[in-house]
Amino acid sequence: MTDQEARTWLVQEYEVFGCEPINPLGKVLAVDTVLSVAAAAGPKFFADPIWVAKFAKAALVALRRPEVRIDVAEMSVGY
Repeated sequence: MTDQEARTWLVQEYEVFGCEPINPLGKVLAVDTVLSVAAAAGPKFFADPIWVAKFAKAALVALRRPEVRIDVAEMSVGY
């Protein structure tokens, strides 16, 4: 998955889930997109192995990290 493919997939999911910007200025950063999609997806989508594999790959590529820890409850991402 290329960087552009990852970002496109995340933005599509962001829009499908009806996510809204976390940042009060309205700017949506890659990390905000990943957090918003993870929060909106919930257990139903994380139980789908195909969806979760795409999400994981897209998050890693978009954030340019070999490992990412997402804490939806705390709305944080660790590397």
